[in-house]
Amino acid sequence: MNTPDKTRDAVKRGPTYNKLLALLLLLIFAERIYVLCELGPMYCSGADDINYVPSGIFFADTGILAYDNIPVQSALIMPGMPLVIGFVSLIFGDGVALWASLKVLWSLFGTLTALYLSLIHI
Repeated sequence: MNTPDKTRDAVKRGPTYNKLLALLLLLIFAERIYVLCELGPMYCSGADDINYVPSGIFFADTGILAYDNIPVQSALIMPGMPLVIGFVSLIFGDGVALWASLKVLWSLFGTLTALYLSLIHI
């Protein structure tokens, strides 16, 4: 079982481990950015979570959480995604810049997840 003590121990592994971990995390992030550059920000895997982007934009404009059947308010939605997407859309608009910034953000989230998992010994 993972305990707070194990997390603290992971940080104390030494400079060699930390350098290798930093290199691995840099490679993970660089690979994701490379794929983003190769496929472009508008690339979509066809998953149903694509509906969260219009939901986030709609939320930023109206404050209403809706999914798939915009503008009908829905309780069947993970509210965190539209909140994050809505905030990013306030900064970057609703065009290609939004898609690119979201994909960089998701890449960063994935890289930070790898860091977290390495710190808790998984």
